[in-house]
Amino acid sequence: MTKDAGTEQEQVADALEREGLCVVPNYLSAELLAELRHDLARNRQAAGFRPAGTGRGEGNARRELVRSDDSHWIDRESATLAQARLWANLDALMQAFNRKLFLGLADF
Repeated sequence: MTKDAGTEQEQVADALEREGLCVVPNYLSAELLAELRHDLARNRQAAGFRPAGTGRGEGNARRELVRSDDSHWIDRESATLAQARLWANLDALMQAFNRKLFLGLADF
């Protein structure tokens, strides 16, 4: 992918349209990834991760044979600076997908 052919997000959308997939090494900067990794480590220490389940609402249950991992949702309203940067990047990607691929994504 070249840097002069539109935004990086538009290039991703173009590649998805052409090839059906897109791999972008170093799409997120090493600095941002390090900051996000630090955020996640801090959340894990503060017991911010919860056992992952399957299903929605009252149907949500822990099924060890299906999922034995823990999860933590990154909330926009309480996002750290690094998380806000990630959200901004995801929003730009969503807008590029909507524009280039004629999707109607409203939220990730």
